[in-house]
Amino acid sequence: MNKILASILFYIIFSSPIVFSSEVNIQNVFSVDRPFPKKNLFPFYSRDEKEPRISEFELVNQFFLSNANGERQAVVTLYNPALSLRTLLSEHIIAVFANGEKKFPKAVKVNILAKETVTYTLDFGIHQFPILYLYTKIQE
Repeated sequence: MNKILASILFYIIFSSPIVFSSEVNIQNVFSVDRPFPKKNLFPFYSRDEKEPRISEFELVNQFFLSNANGERQAVVTLYNPALSLRTLLSEHIIAVFANGEKKFPKAVKVNILAKETVTYTLDFGIHQFPILYLYTKIQE
């Protein structure tokens, strides 16, 4: 009798289709924001004197993501022209929002090898306005 029950149970478990349900809250889904022209077209007057910490990192490419909750992220491609490893920290890069406010990304600590190009997603938290551009301050 146990063999029959075990066989029936085995058949039910392994022959019936298993449905996996993963609900996605549409508010959390990110979409790519429309790109803006060069940053020189947006010379905001701002009392916000935040500036990125001097580094050697060059911004190769950037595009922005947002969702209905107001979360803002940036996908950036950075190049380390140095001859040795460098560490990208939050204070090396800054975002300028459509209201002129500047904001550093949330906790970032990425090691980038000498002459290496990497792409990384930065989180800028929740903000009412979209990100217009990012910038770094290159060592002269």
